[in-house]
Amino acid sequence: MRSQTLFVLTLTTSPALADFTDFSSDTIGFVPNGFVSVDAPNIVFSDTVGADLRLNDWALQSDGIGLAILDDDPSRLRMDFVENVSEVFLDFGNDAGYVDGDGIIWAWMIGYNGGVQVASTSLMSNDDDILNQTIGIIGEFDAAEFYYGDSIGNPIDHAEIVDNVRTAPIPAPSSGLIALCMLCASTRRHR
Repeated sequence: MRSQTLFVLTLTTSPALADFTDFSSDTIGFVPNGFVSVDAPNIVFSDTVGADLRLNDWALQSDGIGLAILDDDPSRLRMDFVENVSEVFLDFGNDAGYVDGDGIIWAWMIGYNGGVQVASTSLMSNDDDILNQTIGIIGEFDAAEFYYGDSIGNPIDHAEIVDNVRTAPIPAPSSGLIALCMLCASTRRHR
């Protein structure tokens, strides 16, 4: 008589969590480069020119507390990720009042992996000074930068204000539950 035994081994992985911050759990005031929001431990925020990051309720330019990159210089908001992410999105405000060049503010987001630019996107602002536009990129990133620039990507001297920053983790090779089934055939002889 032949019997077959099915062994099922299930392995679970701790899924990486998405990060989201609206900065509502953070203290208002200036924050240093390398700032990490209480709500988003995977995102490290820095100013690429100086150290002019400030949390505040910017009225219509943020959704409650928002993060500003101040001093109207050509700096960018740098976001380094402790673990790589598959997407980065944020809302932006303070997108009116630029008077140099063609007078139009473009929002830019650049994605990096291993120090190499791997994605970029831009969006012409609606010039209403209200936090009501979203920009984002999808791919695999260990860092991203957001800034205001002209239509060809040159940074402009204008303070950025961002809020509702969100990322998604890199999916596991076999997302969710990994099931490994082994079929063992055994032969038994009965006498």
